[in-house]
Amino acid sequence: MLRIFSLLGLMMWGAANASVDPLPFADAGQEARFKALVQELRCPKCQNQAIGSSDAPIAQDMRRKVHALMVAGETDEGIIGWLEARYGSFIRYTPQFGGATLWLWLIPPLLLLVGGLIGLRFLRSKQVLTDDDRRAADHLLDADA
Repeated sequence: MLRIFSLLGLMMWGAANASVDPLPFADAGQEARFKALVQELRCPKCQNQAIGSSDAPIAQDMRRKVHALMVAGETDEGIIGWLEARYGSFIRYTPQFGGATLWLWLIPPLLLLVGGLIGLRFLRSKQVLTDDDRRAADHLLDADA
């Protein structure tokens, strides 16, 4: 039984490490920058998986391109801009403010504002009973009893 679990563990360890691209980095800072950058870019094939954790061939190509651009001295914005020009704005987990994504930023606050106004209007529409109204209601209840 122990051999089976050991074999399964080795197989899972091998599968987990199979998706890692062995890319050379100049220093630990560059490697940390690379890891942060590939986690904020979305794989175009996998839809909701970062290119840093995707096994898709396109994600591997994108990781290699990010590495090549980093080694060439490109900034993070330049790398994201290059990939966005190639694959579209979908690759960003956080869309830019403006253009086609403006509605993504404006609709949630507008919905909150409209909901708040409706709730406020509902709360204000509740009428408070006066003493005369209470006496009249009590009189009607006593008359029915």
